[in-house]
Amino acid sequence: GPISFQPSEVMKPAYILMLSRVVTQHNAAFSHTIQHDWQLIGRMVLWTLPIAVLMKFQNDFGTTLVFLAIFAGVTLVAGINWRILVPIALVAGIIGTVGILLVTQTWGRSILGSIGFKTYQFARIDSWLNPSGSTTGDSYQLWQSMKAIGSGQLTGKGPMHIAVPVPVRESDMIFSVIGEAFGFVGAAVLILLYFMLIYQMIR
Repeated sequence: GPISFQPSEVMKPAYILMLSRVVTQHNAAFSHTIQHDWQLIGRMVLWTLPIAVLMKFQNDFGTTLVFLAIFAGVTLVAGINWRILVPIALVAGIIGTVGILLVTQTWGRSILGSIGFKTYQFARIDSWLNPSGSTTGDSYQLWQSMKAIGSGQLTGKGPMHIAVPVPVRESDMIFSVIGEAFGFVGAAVLILLYFMLIYQMIR
């Protein structure tokens, strides 16, 4: 039909609000000690588990990464002791490095394939690593998004004059709409607003 609905899109803001409430209630009741901060992380993980199970059934790797980024962001601004955050960041860095090694090597992809990774997921990773490798195949969405952003130039074409075809603008390529409609100026203002929001959250 003309209207599509993705439950995961509704869950993203709901997940942010849920984790924020967990953090606020915990910080109001407990002081920031190592023990209490670990308890907070444990509560956040428990509230995240149902979503992780749903993401497993949905088999949407991109959305899973978004929820991981949300969890990491809320953890960062929750006031958790740096003696906990630093080891977690180091472990995440090691896991990320191993992950990059696996997806860029043939033997690594064999291992990932044996535990459930799909061919289309590797194709998306290839498109991200080499966006100009196939401008009509797996990289078409990314390539068209970059063309749309570039076509906006300094001040953009205006929201009623968007012309570059991007297959799924409403997904994670929504920034291409801003770049084409409002140009470099509009995109820069949007990024500045995000920085201001993050700054206010961290304060």
